[in-house]
Amino acid sequence: MDTKVDNVARKLRRFVSKTARENGVILSQQMFELERYIPEAKSIVAIVEKEVADAPL
Repeated sequence: MDTKVDNVARKLRRFVSKTARENGVILSQQMFELERYIPEAKSIVAIVEKEVADAPL
């Protein structure tokens, strides 16, 4: 990944928490929209989805 993608992924990871898990449906919709507009988004979405799955309750 390039630096831009790393930076965006890092910022998104900071916001992944219990709240993100509870609002998984909303997060999924937002990630779907992100994928439509940003070519690099698929790798970012994969990172965020892993972080959401691994988030402690």
